[in-house]
Amino acid sequence: MWPFSKKLIYKRAAISDFTGQFDVLEIKVPKNLEVRSSELRTAPVAAEHMFATIHGLLRDDNFKQEHFSLEFVATDSSIKFYAIVPSSISKSLESQIYGQYPTAHIAKVNDYVPAEFKHGFYKTASMHLSKPDYFPLKSFKDFEIDPLSSITSALSEAKAGEEIWVQLIVKPVPDIWQKAGYKYIDALRAGTPLVAPSLGNSVGSMVGKEVQELTRTFFDSLAGKYDLATGYGAKPKSDVFKLSFSQEQEIKSIENKLSKMGFTILIRFISHSDKEDRAEILIRSAIASMQQFSTSNLNSFIPKIKGQDEFLFQDFKN
Repeated sequence: MWPFSKKLIYKRAAISDFTGQFDVLEIKVPKNLEVRSSELRTAPVAAEHMFATIHGLLRDDNFKQEHFSLEFVATDSSIKFYAIVPSSISKSLESQIYGQYPTAHIAKVNDYVPAEFKHGFYKTASMHLSKPDYFPLKSFKDFEIDPLSSITSALSEAKAGEEIWVQLIVKPVPDIWQKAGYKYIDALRAGTPLVAPSLGNSVGSMVGKEVQELTRTFFDSLAGKYDLATGYGAKPKSDVFKLSFSQEQEIKSIENKLSKMGFTILIRFISHSDKEDRAEILIRSAIASMQQFSTSNLNSFIPKIKGQDEFLFQDFKN
């Protein structure tokens, strides 16, 4: 999901009004663990089950709903994974991770984010969706190889003294977000657009409506729904709107997403280097690694590089 409005993107209370203490958990997987190909295929399914269980932490009061953060950190030529979790649900989330990944090692550590960068340059960025949140991105089922490898490859570009941080803030939401998606599907199947075209002013809007009505009349006449002599009183040949193959696939993809548990997500990036151009390259590389989940016909990521933004830095830390 992606229901954040532009006004809430950088507001401290955008995720929730939760003000309790957080635990910083470092998650490690044994490097010498032999993983069979069958286990690689089921690993994403395990993650899906984990998130479905975590959704059980949903509260009735949205303003009291806890959120947590999953973070990728490349520093000192190594990549680390963290979960920053409210202390009140820390044990619960930890048990869910162990439940799906029993070989993982989770330890409580100090926060890796400093109060400020005392030297060098840093760049900040956030990422948003190009379409409404009911349009899906590509999922693990659409990949033949692990998409995480592309992300870790981008993060591994950080040299000694450089850093790349990727933060995914996650918050479960009630199962009401699907309504807009089902409304879109119903409109698509009925052959009626949800939003009429707007030409920017009142006169243009009137012309736009007239053109739309003429276009609808023309195509309805071809379908037998409108008789040029008698109007809409004529008996239509068929009341069923024929969908194209691409529209059928679009509906199938949207319906698949609407069947899942809903989470509000916010993604932030920070890169740091002694050289400004390197900080720029690092953050662009990290952003580019996320574009593998984008599609031209469904949904895609739109990055917003903010440069050296103190507000986004503090939001990341907070």
